[in-house]
Amino acid sequence: LGKFADGIFLDRFRTALAASNLKFSSDYAPGYDGMIDIVKEIMENADDADSIVAKSRATLNSLFPNWPPTFGLTDRVGLLFWFEILFAKPFPVFSSKLNAWVTWLAAQWLMGPCELEDLTAASLLANNNLSPETKNVVEDSNLTEILGDGKGQLVLVRRCRYLEAG
Repeated sequence: LGKFADGIFLDRFRTALAASNLKFSSDYAPGYDGMIDIVKEIMENADDADSIVAKSRATLNSLFPNWPPTFGLTDRVGLLFWFEILFAKPFPVFSSKLNAWVTWLAAQWLMGPCELEDLTAASLLANNNLSPETKNVVEDSNLTEILGDGKGQLVLVRRCRYLEAG
């Protein structure tokens, strides 16, 4: 979407992360480095991994609009609730591809440059960057369990922006 949109996404995410730490985003360095400082602080102050997951999920959920209304059917954010009802459950393959496309379109500010690929068992096994454990999962599983039904999706990260910066 470009640098302007990336800046908006980064700022919204930094602000939500800082709020989850009961601070203002201005209390941290600007940009990506400041976001990493917030994440480090969250991890250092966490009691356990479950609390980090809960805080992460709450932060991400806060970024989605609570629309359309859920009419008291759930405590979940409206957009995520209705996406599951209208797309994810009845059309899991479509919804997994839509999620991948939206992630590619709107999350490169976080992950760095991305590309989308339709994966097959052969292409996964031919990837020399996969760990032996991942290759074993692919070899020992029905590919639909891994890729095709929208559940148990894998995200192949070829590089890590945070580690590359370090």
